[in-house]
Amino acid sequence: MELVGHQGQHPFALDLGGVAALPALAAEFFQLVVQVSHSVLTVWLVFLTYLAAVADKSALCGTAMGHNAQST
Repeated sequence: MELVGHQGQHPFALDLGGVAALPALAAEFFQLVVQVSHSVLTVWLVFLTYLAAVADKSALCGTAMGHNAQST
């Protein structure tokens, strides 16, 4: 028996006459959702790390949001 193209990745779809195609499609969609959410989370973590570094730097310099925080 020779498997062609996409059916080689999902052998149960061939055995069940395509009945398992929907669960396989759902699994692929879930994998895409996980990959996208991890990408977005990574971007947010980088951004929050940057904000924390900026906040630490402004605290060390005695400034708040780029303004001089000296009291008179």
